[in-house]
Amino acid sequence: MLQIKRVVCLTLCVLLISACKSVGVGSGFEERPVTQVSEPASKVQFNDALVWLDSAQQGKRGVRFLKGEYPLSAEDDEYWYFQAPSVIEMAVLEGGNVVGGKKMPGGLMLAKDELATVPAGAYIDNETDSKILVLKMGRDFMALKGEKWQKQ
Repeated sequence: MLQIKRVVCLTLCVLLISACKSVGVGSGFEERPVTQVSEPASKVQFNDALVWLDSAQQGKRGVRFLKGEYPLSAEDDEYWYFQAPSVIEMAVLEGGNVVGGKKMPGGLMLAKDELATVPAGAYIDNETDSKILVLKMGRDFMALKGEKWQKQ
């Protein structure tokens, strides 16, 4: 009985640590069911291309948002999804150098709640009724609003 309690306790600790690690900024793949927006009422504008890494020091993954207008295309209970004009560029890095990558349809997701733990992220398209979160972005991305990007 004591052995079972230890295993259960250890399992719960591992789950809690894993959950804490995935909150905030960084990598993380998460499928999110969405509802398509038929009449986009807002958009995000990137003034220039913007590269975002999963870590400020020696990021292992990154996303490049191309310059242009990203219209609102979908939403869920927590986020709005703004579709890139063509694709987003995903990259894999080693030692600061790009070693792989892919261009995929996707865009920027912004939290509806300004106090959300993950206020923004990059997503790729999955099906018409879901998106896949591929990179979580924190408050430092939001601080660039007005300078590098605008929500209209």
